[in-house]
Amino acid sequence: MPNVTADVFAYGLAAGLRGTAYLATVNVLSTQQRVATAVGHLAGVWLVLGVAVVGAALLADVVIGAGGDQVVVALVQLLLGLWLLQAAWRVRPGQNDGPDIAARLAGMAAKAEALEPVQAVKLGVGVALLPKRLVITLLAGAAIGAAGVATAQGLALSVLYLLVATALIWGTLTVFVVGGKRASRFLEAGRAWVVANAMTLAFAVALLFGVLFTGQGLLKLIA
Repeated sequence: MPNVTADVFAYGLAAGLRGTAYLATVNVLSTQQRVATAVGHLAGVWLVLGVAVVGAALLADVVIGAGGDQVVVALVQLLLGLWLLQAAWRVRPGQNDGPDIAARLAGMAAKAEALEPVQAVKLGVGVALLPKRLVITLLAGAAIGAAGVATAQGLALSVLYLLVATALIWGTLTVFVVGGKRASRFLEAGRAWVVANAMTLAFAVALLFGVLFTGQGLLKLIA
């Protein structure tokens, strides 16, 4: 259990440390129905990621078997690490022809500010379906299903993943509810900083977890 818990926690961080998660939440908090819209956004994210992680865990339990072939899990983790390293290379500092992340985030901000609570659920679904976040969620579920843990432990690990992967969303909402107008100024400053440093953040996160998952996958294959 300790090893799979650490893996699930790492997967959650890799999926959750995204500028899109923070910016989408700050943006919906600028709408008229602030809290209700942000809760709708969070519900949309939780819905998709919850179904994905539990579904992947059940499928892995059937296909790989509880406590089954961990070589498959190690290979998948290795491939994820290499994929993230490739993503880091694409957005490395000084790369001028990489994806314009800042422009993409600014466009998302303009759309989010006009949302109502029901529409925010759709935004949450869209944020959860972003390729990297969805793939990492499926791999987290597969790791849980292949670990051979009891059903209750598997559900607890799934909840852990959801909480870590969405920490920037529910954490931002909590700061806003507790801090009020003072928190709004802080969150707006954070939004400006994230947009200005979008490429650097994307590079750092992809590099960090690319190295981590590549190393873990190799170690598991050698062991």
